[in-house]
Amino acid sequence: MSESRKEMVARHQAQTATALAEHTMRMLRLYESQRIELADLMLRDAPAEFVTDVISGIKSPLKMLAAEEFGSADAWDARYLLSVLERLEARLNTTTGTEGGK
Repeated sequence: MSESRKEMVARHQAQTATALAEHTMRMLRLYESQRIELADLMLRDAPAEFVTDVISGIKSPLKMLAAEEFGSADAWDARYLLSVLERLEARLNTTTGTEGGK
């Protein structure tokens, strides 16, 4: 095999790997956005007590992550998400008796 053929094969492999990685990332972003939309639809019509239980279930692992990974970007993200969830929870508490925080 000549050097130019080896280079062509290597370039083709690199392009294929890059295209596959880009496609995979697009699919993951699409999947995640659909999950978020579905969760939003489900929680929007759920009783406030159920939504509060879901929020509590999400907060628990975030609190652990924030403590275990102290000082890391993951811990910062966890603390940020916790603050968002706490604001949402507070909003739900002020609208007690309404459905899903509407």
